[in-house]
Amino acid sequence: MTEADWTELPYDILDLIATRLPFLSDHIRFGAVCKWWKSVANANPRPPNLEFPWLALFHKRTLHNTTNQALYSPLEAKLRLIDIPDRSQRCIGSSDGWLAFVDDSLSFHLFNPLSGEAIDHLPNLSWTENPNSGMNLSHSSLRKAIWSKNPRHPDFIIVILCEQFFGFVYWKQGEKRWTMVQPSFSLVSDAIFYKEKLYFVNGFSGDVVAMDLLHQEQEMVMMPLLEDFDAQRHRNKYLAIGPSGLLFIGRRFALQDKREFRDGEVCVTVFYKTTMFEVFELDEGVMRWTRARSLRGGMLFLGLNASMWIASQGWEGCKEDSIYFTDDNYNWHIFRSLVRFDGPAVLSREYGYDSGVFRLGDGAIELIFNDRGLMYPFLVWVVPNPW
Repeated sequence: MTEADWTELPYDILDLIATRLPFLSDHIRFGAVCKWWKSVANANPRPPNLEFPWLALFHKRTLHNTTNQALYSPLEAKLRLIDIPDRSQRCIGSSDGWLAFVDDSLSFHLFNPLSGEAIDHLPNLSWTENPNSGMNLSHSSLRKAIWSKNPRHPDFIIVILCEQFFGFVYWKQGEKRWTMVQPSFSLVSDAIFYKEKLYFVNGFSGDVVAMDLLHQEQEMVMMPLLEDFDAQRHRNKYLAIGPSGLLFIGRRFALQDKREFRDGEVCVTVFYKTTMFEVFELDEGVMRWTRARSLRGGMLFLGLNASMWIASQGWEGCKEDSIYFTDDNYNWHIFRSLVRFDGPAVLSREYGYDSGVFRLGDGAIELIFNDRGLMYPFLVWVVPNPW
């Protein structure tokens, strides 16, 4: 019997197979068979919105020298090691399949963990046009990076949110330096591009502001105020785009501590844990925020990634109307002032482990990982997209 030559299958049959592969990993393996199959795979790139987000895992307690990097697919429960060329960096963002990194010298670049491609022609962040010359950016003052569209697009814009008093910085194609924007409030909690404008949220009051960066108009337009929302109790605030428009999400924490005697001293280890989320939708017809009782059959993914809503239909094993969240409080000194204890003590802290799945319907929180051995201390959601 003559063996079949799989490399000679006709295009129509291969095209049919490629369009029915359930996971991106299957699509990648399909293209690795031979050059002919690779050409069919490239002709059928999977839209990123068809992929369930993976987790980029960084197995290191400090945020420098992040070794043992891996990608984890929650639905497949599979772990894939990845190689990041320069490991003396900190990941500060994720969107469109790309990760954002910055190092101590304020060198910033984007990296695609599936294709291995890097975008490193961006200006150093020390070259920032600062309206307040008495304040300079530092490595620790950079919090979260987002961008307007896939970085392969010729006119994408990058925004990096900073710690208090810095606001945010942005860069556009062709510019030789970053530009700093300092709103009247001192902390921007989150931001997102929506309808060609940048929307960002006041980290203290929860007020949402819109700005047109595309046309270099820095006029800030205040959105309607949220009603029945305790901004002070929700220390982290996020913006995302849902099926009906803009979403506002508040995240509430509780502090816990564990006390131990070590070498004659009391050692207090502080833990913070997410306890609940609240979600609001913007009704653009009457310009009013309303409380959301469901996520309209979708899921939210929050953390250092660009906050995103994804439809849950077709994903076996996913949790509809739930919020998948990771720990984004690596600069968590805002919690330290809330710790109270009597007598001499050594204050230590645990960070990076506050991740889970919050069910909006009943408020229950579940683990992302069934296997506790996969509890990496630093997680970032990334939508797999090698294109």
